[in-house]
Amino acid sequence: MPHFGPLDWVLIYCGVWGSTLCLMCAVWWWGELA
Repeated sequence: MPHFGPLDWVLIYCGVWGSTLCLMCAVWWWGELA
């Protein structure tokens, strides 16, 4: 089990938030086209 440093947690947090926002944006965009 790897040990995560503070920077790793920041990258994971940003990655999760980024993918979530991207997904929401894609859903909204798809809704606008439909």
